[in-house]
Formats: sequence, C-alpha cells, structure tokens
Amino acid sequence: MARKKAATIETIPMTCPCGETHSNDQLEAAGGCPNGGEPFVAPPFNESPKDRKARWNAEASKALVGKRIVAVRWLTDQEVKTLGWYQSAICLHLDDGTVIFPSQDDEGNGAGALFGQGPNGEDQTWPTGV
Repeated sequence: MARKKAATIETIPMTCPCGETHSNDQLEAAGGCPNGGEPFVAPPFNESPKDRKARWNAEASKALVGKRIVAVRWLTDQEVKTLGWYQSAICLHLDDGTVIFPSQDDEGNGAGALFGQGPNGEDQTWPTGV
C-alpha cells in the first residue's frame, strides 16, 4: 500500500461552497473557487443561539463522526510561521485526510491547547508551544 504524503497547512483540504474540497493553495492560486463556485455566505445575524449551536453541531458531526485518528503530531515550525502564530499546537490526522488543530479563538489568532478527560475521569491537557 502506498503511503500518503503528510498533510501540511498549505495542503489541508477546505470545503468550498461549490460542494467540492480544495486545498488552501488551490484556492489561493485560483483566486477563489477553481470551479467558479459561489463565495461563502455568512448565516443571518438573527440566528438564534439554539440554531447556531445546532448548525455547528451538524457541521462538526459531518466532519468528525465515524472518523479515526491515524496520526498525532505538533505543527511544524513552517506551519506555525505560515499561520502567523508564535507557538505550535497539537495536530490530529484523520483517516479521510482531514487535519485538525486547535486555535486560541475562531479567528485563528494563535495556537490553542486541547483539553480532555480520560476514561477514568483524569484531566488531560495537550499544551501549545511543544
């Protein structure tokens, strides 16, 4: 079986409004969707908190449920630089090629720590800056 090339920030697939998945470098090279897809439209400002949570839960479920983590690493120095960050964060590779890493906020202003709880209730923390 051929080994897949490791994903980097530049090649992480992004879901496009056209329905296809493109990498950041493809979107940048084409100046947007290579298929001429519609630009992303933000949800209405009057979306209720309940509707917003339901929408994001559906998005996260679609992207994550049933997937398997196949590799774990910290972002490389080059990836940190590309993101404009000063610290690295944990990076999870899923079996479908998805790569996930935490940010300190939803604008991507810096690396974020990942917190969890083990099967016996023990706290777990994966810090930034590793």
